[in-house]
Amino acid sequence: VKMDLGQRIGQATAASYGTNYTVGNCFELLYLFTGSSLDWVKKTYNTNLTLA
Repeated sequence: VKMDLGQRIGQATAASYGTNYTVGNCFELLYLFTGSSLDWVKKTYNTNLTLA
């Protein structure tokens, strides 16, 4: 569900602005790290989903 949402957002943005985005988690796209703003949002707002 999360990847599908990310892909739909990426496709809509590409259609509107002509830009392309790669969808995935930080570890798969970049490298393993901690302390990102995604971690902060998840902890602060007790949410199951964070998007960046």
